[in-house]
Amino acid sequence: MDVVLEKKLSGYKQIALEKLDNILLTIFGRKDLVVEPEIIRILDSFANMTWLKSKGFDKVYKLSSSLPPKTKTLVYMIFANLVTFKHVLDQISLLKSSSSSENDGIKEFHIIVVPSLFFVFRNLVESEGLAGIVSLHGFSWDFIKIDRNLLLLEIPSTFQQVFIQKDKSLLSSIAKSLRVFTMVHKRPNMILTCGENSEKVIDMLTQLKKPSNDENPDFNVMVVIDRDVDYPSCLLTPVTYSGLMLELFDMKAGILNIEGDNKIVDGKIDILKEESKNLESHDDIKTLRMCGTSDELYTANKYKHFAEVVNLIKAESKNLEQEKRKYSRDMNLEQMKDFVEQNLPKVAAQKKILYKHLIICEKIVQEMSLNFEKLQNVEEMILRNENRKQIISFIDENMSTNAHKFNVLRLMALFHIFNGYSGDETNRLIHNYLNAFGQKNLYIFHNLFKAKLFPDILRPNTKNLMTIASNLTKKTQFMTDAIKFKLIPINESEIPDKKKSTSTKTCPSYVFNDNYIPFIAQVAHNLLQAQNFQDISTKFANFDMKILKNGENSIKSLKSIQNLNSFPLKPKSIFIFVIGGITYAEVAACKMIESLTGSTIVLASDEVTNGINLVKSAF
Repeated sequence: MDVVLEKKLSGYKQIALEKLDNILLTIFGRKDLVVEPEIIRILDSFANMTWLKSKGFDKVYKLSSSLPPKTKTLVYMIFANLVTFKHVLDQISLLKSSSSSENDGIKEFHIIVVPSLFFVFRNLVESEGLAGIVSLHGFSWDFIKIDRNLLLLEIPSTFQQVFIQKDKSLLSSIAKSLRVFTMVHKRPNMILTCGENSEKVIDMLTQLKKPSNDENPDFNVMVVIDRDVDYPSCLLTPVTYSGLMLELFDMKAGILNIEGDNKIVDGKIDILKEESKNLESHDDIKTLRMCGTSDELYTANKYKHFAEVVNLIKAESKNLEQEKRKYSRDMNLEQMKDFVEQNLPKVAAQKKILYKHLIICEKIVQEMSLNFEKLQNVEEMILRNENRKQIISFIDENMSTNAHKFNVLRLMALFHIFNGYSGDETNRLIHNYLNAFGQKNLYIFHNLFKAKLFPDILRPNTKNLMTIASNLTKKTQFMTDAIKFKLIPINESEIPDKKKSTSTKTCPSYVFNDNYIPFIAQVAHNLLQAQNFQDISTKFANFDMKILKNGENSIKSLKSIQNLNSFPLKPKSIFIFVIGGITYAEVAACKMIESLTGSTIVLASDEVTNGINLVKSAF
């Protein structure tokens, strides 16, 4: 990546600081900050405690059910969630009523709402009788740089709000952040959208920013894609190291939390839960930084196949042991001094990092190895539309022997997308799921339907169900499109030899055990390899893609364009934004495309997600 572009991507931190500083300039005097717990780690990535103290903050508290200590000015920072906002207003009402005198009471209340301040919040302040007492501010940090080629907005619950609740209010925040992006990097020569939400975001972007003929933009093409265009990249089980990390642990602002119960343990029914190891006594292994270059071991191995990573970590352990043995009693005093000052601190730091990775690898093997190979085979059968009865039996079996309330639904959703269900199969799976996890979970299937992850259980399409029942080899529309777009390697020449070393892989399908290529990786590859516009219009024909050319202010259907003199792409630079979350498997696949084509691909989304997080949104 170009050094100038690297600096620009790192510059979003300064933009966030300036935007926050502009808000704080309107809040005078000494103050205390009450922060929603989910925000703390994100805030620390661009505004640490030293910076906050320089802006007049004395103390920082986590938002909880307890009232914060009284001070003259109290500033809250929360996500744009109505329930959380109401909780804050209740606290403010209690603090005002508990003030015994004018000198004792808090003089000012401020609420900073992330990423946008919606009209409903102002209405709620007035209805609670706090107008004139509480000042409201909207704040967005825009992009947080997580890795060399990965930017996140870190807006939680975007998938849930946009794709399940059908609440489009967050789309305006995404459009505003993309506007900042076009101001920093100039507007790309071509913007492509895939999905109704992506189209709405770009419509908003054109209204926020006047069209211009920007010369020499940092990115030739911007692609904005809805998450529901490619669910399999979330639902399939990844085999890369970074992908498997997210299968077990949560990440926020590039920091992996490896403390307490992991996602696998958390999703199992109580009777199957085993007592997990307590990590509280080990302060050094509570978190692992997945951003920056401080952890060379992670940086070198994050996109590699997990089997390869385990062997490399073992080798690293042996190397460290040899490094420690370099110390000898036969050394003279000068040699000992050099060893203690130079080698010893380096070895100690590497040992701490290595220990974290050993713990993570141990957890991955412990939690996933028992069922992993069988699961991979079942996922491959789903993708190939084979052994239908065996797959259904495997899902049923998992509800009793390996009952995980999220992963079972994840597999059911994957089957629905590729193969579809008959009425009997739908009823059977719902019945068994409710028996395993409780009747209270019936609503989940309706939520999954709203996100296109399950059939409609309220108004089933009888004709469609009968068709599927009579023809069990029928392909869904998604499978048909996936085969045409070569997301599923079907020819021998397209399937890398699984017996080969994972380091020799040259197909991005390796991230899913050579079974599936993420949609965004295939889009990027086609754009980079296209010699003319006809190449693109032909290959993207099955997808309702829209295009916005530089200097224009209206989106057009890609099918309506006769010709476009933008190919081949020069320079080979693409920016891709996924609405609803991106996976590390997709990041790894795009990194391979980038390496193979000598291009620059920068990815962005509202957050990093995976199959468990996706399905969990329905709860």
